[in-house]
Amino acid sequence: MKNIQQLVIEWARKRNLLNKQNAYKQAMKTQEELDEMKQHIFMQQNGISEYYSIKQGKTVYVNEAIKDDIGDTLVTLIIQCELQETSFKECLEVAYNEIKDRKGETINGTFIKAE
Repeated sequence: MKNIQQLVIEWARKRNLLNKQNAYKQAMKTQEELDEMKQHIFMQQNGISEYYSIKQGKTVYVNEAIKDDIGDTLVTLIIQCELQETSFKECLEVAYNEIKDRKGETINGTFIKAE
C-alpha cells in the first residue's frame, strides 16, 4: 500500500496540487467524490444495475463506479494528508484509537455511541 501512496503523491506533485493553499479545495474535491459515491450506492440499493457516464463516455456498472468513487476519495485523502504534513496511516491510527473502545449500537445502519 505504501508504494501506491507514493505514486499518488508523485502524481499530485507533478500536477502542482501539493501547495498548502490547495487544502480547502482538496477537501471540497473529497466531498465531491463522496457525493458521487452516495449517489451510486443509492442506485445500487434501489436496483439500478448500471448507468451511463457522460464523463467517461461509456456504460459503467454501479459496483465498478463505487470502487472508482472509493479510490478517488482515497486519492484526495492521501493528498490532504501530504498537505497537512501527516500520513494516511497516522490519521487512521488516530481515528481507530478514538473509536476502538467505544460502546453503542447500530440503529438503521448508523452506529450510535453510548453516552
